[in-house]
Amino acid sequence: MKKRGTLIFLLVLLLTSGAYAISVTPSKTITYFSGDSISENLYLSLKNTNRFGVLGEMSINSHNFPEEYLNFDIYDLEFQPNEIKEFNFLLNIPEKFSQPGDYRFDIIVKEIENNTGSESATITVRTAVGGVFIVRVPHDGYFLGTKLEAKGTSVGELVPFVLTLENLGTLDIENIQGSLEIFDNENNSVGEIPFTHTLPINSIHQVELNWDTSGGFFGNYWAKVTLDYEGKTSIAETTFKLGDVHVSIVDFDKSIKSGDINRFKVKLKSDWGNYIDGAFMTLAMESDFPGFFKSENFDLKPWEEKDVTLYVDAVGINKGEYPALLSVNYGDIYTEEKFSLRVTSFNYLSIIIGVGIFIVVFSIGYFILWKIQKKKIKNENK
Repeated sequence: MKKRGTLIFLLVLLLTSGAYAISVTPSKTITYFSGDSISENLYLSLKNTNRFGVLGEMSINSHNFPEEYLNFDIYDLEFQPNEIKEFNFLLNIPEKFSQPGDYRFDIIVKEIENNTGSESATITVRTAVGGVFIVRVPHDGYFLGTKLEAKGTSVGELVPFVLTLENLGTLDIENIQGSLEIFDNENNSVGEIPFTHTLPINSIHQVELNWDTSGGFFGNYWAKVTLDYEGKTSIAETTFKLGDVHVSIVDFDKSIKSGDINRFKVKLKSDWGNYIDGAFMTLAMESDFPGFFKSENFDLKPWEEKDVTLYVDAVGINKGEYPALLSVNYGDIYTEEKFSLRVTSFNYLSIIIGVGIFIVVFSIGYFILWKIQKKKIKNENK
């Protein structure tokens, strides 16, 4: 049984507002079925990212994986602040499946609050976190899975297409050839990017293809990728938008403090002569505990410069440099900035020194006022 590398990210479904969170690692695991194994060891790590203890419940939710092979009890969990709990599960694998494809089940971890002090005892779910497990049954021979995605941009900028290729068969694909073709709203071809690739068995590759929109016009577009491989063809399509609106990211913070919730400031400028409403900022960072942070929605007046604040939770993130992506989203269009976010240690010494200086200055001032007042009383008594 071969296993692909796991994609580490947080899948947090906020059911109520509030800074509550249990993280699950890995959040997605894919095991490739080969028919020569009847069991598989699965690993799961849970972390209470709160600064206080919480109660939790871990259960399983089968989508289409045969339930008779899932021997899993509901677990009641109790977490101390920032505690990590690790689990290993033995997954039983059927000797064969009825058809190729993905067979999935989820392990759900709920952070709960038992309101036993109220008139009627109830359990409130604060957050629910999911770990996704997939057994992927391959197709016989050659089989290529293709997915195409694109984000809308402004005219004159590059449109990044993300092409995801997955070998869903039982053989290496040595020769993939084709092209990505772009069409306007009237189905006129306005651009083409040739493409060649190879894809080993049990592998997934993501490739970014960029289309230069210089000289283009704003409006709706669509794209189609057509790939020929080993006598077969795979096709995928997507839509996107080119806008005449543009918002520039003028400046932003390059560092945050570890162990704290940081105010992350961004300066934006509207390069458009009309009103922009419903815009928002996002910050995604890769770290031991990957994070995704979003600002409140805001508006921009024509040609306005505006400071926007994000709140970035760096609790549990170690000191270091981390890849990050800052994005401003407005309608179906976005502007983004890739950079390295520096996480520094929280400087308690500076706070202590500052408090000390304040106490000294306050004491001197108080002493001077006391002397002045004493002298004034003495003069009045003469």
